Amino acid sequence: MKDFFPEIKLRRLEEIQKFHKEIDSVLKQEIMEEIQHIQSFIELLQQNKEQVEKKIKEISEIPNLSRTILFKFAEIQKEIEELESQNNYYDNRAILHKEKQYADARKDIMRSQQLAQLQNMLNIEMAKLNNEIYNGEKIPPTISFNKNQYIFETIDDTGTGTCYRGVILFDLSIMKLTCLPFLVHDSVLLKQIEDVAIEKILELYNASEKQVFIALDKVWSYSERSQAILKNNRVLQLGTNGDELFGRSWSKK
Repeated sequence: MKDFFPEIKLRRLEEIQKFHKEIDSVLKQEIMEEIQHIQSFIELLQQNKEQVEKKIKEISEIPNLSRTILFKFAEIQKEIEELESQNNYYDNRAILHKEKQYADARKDIMRSQQLAQLQNMLNIEMAKLNNEIYNGEKIPPTISFNKNQYIFETIDDTGTGTCYRGVILFDLSIMKLTCLPFLVHDSVLLKQIEDVAIEKILELYNASEKQVFIALDKVWSYSERSQAILKNNRVLQLGTNGDELFGRSWSKK
């Protein structure tokens, strides 16, 4: 080339040639890498193709394809129905919860109304009986109900006799207002009450259309009217010297 082109710079040409060779080498390397990548992708597609063909072959060999599909459909349909049922259950549960809250509220209202009515009836009857005993001179006992408890008291009077009198008036009111067939009061209740009131209480017992059983000590200490009521209605009278319940005192030696 030097002979044909004396002015040419061979070194420059050699550098250009070297550059071209380097580019060619790089391009070849990139092309080979791309070919390998494409080849790998082709192999992967081939594997997928083989798997699909295998599945198709397996399905084609099923003797009753339509039944298999129906069974699968039935399973899916059943799952859908179960999910819908659970969803409906949740919705119904929410509705029932609201209805229960409403029913509980109504129950509380009705219970409060019934307790208020019962409270009013008892307080009226106890006040009436108390007036028959004390001619309106003493405060009657009262009862009040709330949701979980009750209060039974005689306002401004917490004495023992007053408390027992309140119990007797409450029992008489219950017997009067309900179907309670009889009443039993022991001497522990009665002996705590003043003698004047005892006579009136005995008259209330005597006027009742229901049975009243009482036990009372020291009858002779009460008024003549009280003794007469007790004598006319007594069933059993106990005493000493052979008048004990079994004819003798078990405490004697």
